[in-house]
Amino acid sequence: MHNEQPALIPGCPDIYCPFDTFKSIMSRYYNCDFNDVCGIIEAPNEKCEPSKFENEYVFEVFHVLVTFIVGLILGMLIQKFLTSTLYSASVKAKEE
Repeated sequence: MHNEQPALIPGCPDIYCPFDTFKSIMSRYYNCDFNDVCGIIEAPNEKCEPSKFENEYVFEVFHVLVTFIVGLILGMLIQKFLTSTLYSASVKAKEE
């Protein structure tokens, strides 16, 4: 449910996802023993550890940000170079 509306979980064949399929999908994101977690009546003291996927996601976000910043800096340098080159050319053309 999302905002009180049924929502399809990516990877599930239907809105009512089979539990084994749900466990398989969630195991990509969290390394948990669902049988132990679901069998505990009190709140567990241990949290599920994030899987490598979450760490890879953080790396991808970082990579995109760094690429964007490097591209922005290179674009500014190219613009400055082209502007100064065109300005120099126009000054030379006026002198002639």
